[in-house]
Amino acid sequence: MFAFFENSKSLCCVGFAVLALSANWATAQQTFTNRAEYIGTADSVVVEDFESSPLGLLSAGTNDIGSFNVFLGAADTDETTGIVDFGLVDSSREFQADLDNDHNQELRFDFDQPVFGFGADFGATLTSDLLTLEINNTTYNLDDFFTRGGTGFFGVISEQSFSSVTFGRENPTSSGEFFSIDNVVLATIPEPSCGLFAAAFVSFAIVKRKRRR
Repeated sequence: MFAFFENSKSLCCVGFAVLALSANWATAQQTFTNRAEYIGTADSVVVEDFESSPLGLLSAGTNDIGSFNVFLGAADTDETTGIVDFGLVDSSREFQADLDNDHNQELRFDFDQPVFGFGADFGATLTSDLLTLEINNTTYNLDDFFTRGGTGFFGVISEQSFSSVTFGRENPTSSGEFFSIDNVVLATIPEPSCGLFAAAFVSFAIVKRKRRR
């Protein structure tokens, strides 16, 4: 079996995928702080740089900004959540948000079609509070990936598709969290990675061997 797959990455990953489904294991996700590596892992991507998004504040509910929708649980009374020119990430048009105790306690990016990866350039994610992202029931604290100030690229590629990314705070009782996002990259068809399947395959093989004894 190993000899059959060793010269074909695609066949190898298909085989592991079938085994993974049989073993009923948790969805694997891979994180990136290098934009080029993230894009290189994905087979097909869609980029949203907000340059065509309408300027101005976003309202409560669903807002169509281009490649996806932004959902706000409540109106931003501080008038800081929306699309701005000359942003903090690279001085171009970008999305800015303010998660605060009095408003915007629910912020989500909802995609028109399920995707396998989400990545973006972030700015000011570790100022007042610490920004978190929830993807496929896994929560990432950007404090684990960025230095103080929270500027840089962060991305996730998942073996299971997802339709939204939810933004939150590590400490929802604190004063709030303001942050910026630009150059969002959605992986629509990821390049299968045998590395993501390896652990599942080993576990599956061990379980099968024990059952045969």
